[in-house]
Amino acid sequence: MQTGIISRIYGAYYNLRPLPDLTEEISGQLRGRLRLESRSAPKKKSAGKSWNGGETMRERHLLIVGDHVRYSASDAAGRVQSKSGSGSKAPGKIKSGGTITIHSLEHRRNAVYRSTAGELHALGSNLDRAVVLMSLNQPRPRWGFLDRFLASCHAGGVPAQIVFTKPDLVEETERADLERMIALYRDGLGYPVTILDLLRQEPAGELDALVQAVASGVTLLAGHSGTGKSTLTNLLLGDKSVQKTGSISESSGKGRHTTTNSRLIMSDDRRMFLIDTPGVKEWGVQHLSPEEILESFPEIEPATRECRFGDCTHQPEQDGCAVHDLLDRSRDLYAEYFENFDAIESDPNVAVPPHSEECVHPERLRSLQAMLDSLEYNLKIRTGDFIKATGRARNGRIKPA
Repeated sequence: MQTGIISRIYGAYYNLRPLPDLTEEISGQLRGRLRLESRSAPKKKSAGKSWNGGETMRERHLLIVGDHVRYSASDAAGRVQSKSGSGSKAPGKIKSGGTITIHSLEHRRNAVYRSTAGELHALGSNLDRAVVLMSLNQPRPRWGFLDRFLASCHAGGVPAQIVFTKPDLVEETERADLERMIALYRDGLGYPVTILDLLRQEPAGELDALVQAVASGVTLLAGHSGTGKSTLTNLLLGDKSVQKTGSISESSGKGRHTTTNSRLIMSDDRRMFLIDTPGVKEWGVQHLSPEEILESFPEIEPATRECRFGDCTHQPEQDGCAVHDLLDRSRDLYAEYFENFDAIESDPNVAVPPHSEECVHPERLRSLQAMLDSLEYNLKIRTGDFIKATGRARNGRIKPA
């Protein structure tokens, strides 16, 4: 029995690299007993409870990229043959002649999840950090997406960093607002923030600092399509041919997919490991509880400590809760901003208000409320829906009565 790390997933096949040497990839399948096991995944902080008040979330895959597994190999087991001639550069066909059987999953230290249609989709596990790329233009930044990513990282026990790309494309009319938002996450909330023009590879100091930050360990790269994940991967590894890069769609203004599934890539010295993930449009957080979402907001944490109820769940109906006193005070402070939000959406010249240390910023309030509201939706199979061969259901979403 040997140990390996999952490097890529193709349906029922799992590519892995043997530990500790991390030689070229081999491909195997799960032992039959593992394929038949339930893939239910209870939330970390509410183990034993059903998800979202009645529904059970299931993992899309039993194993995920970054997992450590135990496997056995028959004689003449084949390796993954790359189209480029190198086992580390590009996926290729499986060379026949042997059998790799994955028997068990080793302890999973942590993982970053998102949820869609009643499923848990894990993008990577056993991570030292997770980096989200946010384009400042083409595509435009979506702060709610960023906040959901940060909440999922916090719940998964993974330190998060933010990289803002395409600063050269920012319109002058929007620059002040974007600078306020960047300062909010960097100075107000304390997240490590890097601003990079990836095509020009500048400022060089920022790029060098990021390279040093991810020089060892396992780093997850996430973000929308078109934000520069593949370009950054190539820069970090010092090889422009590792990942294909794409362009922005002229019709939608959004990025085109160049990465189709999560992939573990390593540097030549086998110290830096990057998990490059496909671009995602939405980041659901229905796998989190309200308490986990509130705990993921660092600006709320002081109020959590000050709450006079030791076992408070910080629900709106709890009179005297310090957390909800803070949220109410924040809504009152930014009431005018919320009242004029429709105008703000249509007029980019309307300024985003500065952050007040005594309150939660209005954009963060919007994200928090949207996340909590999303937990009020249950998933239900409708007439005409079906179960696919993979065991996944096509679901509709309805709000409970």
